[in-house]
Amino acid sequence: MTLNPKPFSLGRIFGIPIYAHYSWLPVFPFYAWAIASGLLPREAPGLSTVQYWLLGLLTSILLFVSVLVHELAHATMARAEGLGTGNITLYMFGGLASLNGQPAQPSSEFKIAIVGPRRVS
Repeated sequence: MTLNPKPFSLGRIFGIPIYAHYSWLPVFPFYAWAIASGLLPREAPGLSTVQYWLLGLLTSILLFVSVLVHELAHATMARAEGLGTGNITLYMFGGLASLNGQPAQPSSEFKIAIVGPRRVS
């Protein structure tokens, strides 16, 4: 028996279901801790511990938001090119926009790919 939990829902954006894989859960606090206790004290000395932690959390949130925005770019370009979008899943080190089908034209494939890698389901 293998343990392979399904990703949990974060909601919808533009009608696209957004999920986070469970591998994301330990990474988020780790990033916040690494930024708050390692990077920021070295790069921005003189702040309080609370300020370091708030900035670490904010930076971690912005990292995952940037991955989500990147995947939304794939999904919206795919829609503009006539393909359906299944969902977006955030993983430990990135994200994945699932598309419904293959682009009909090489130019469509290029437009979707130019905003980054994607998976076709």
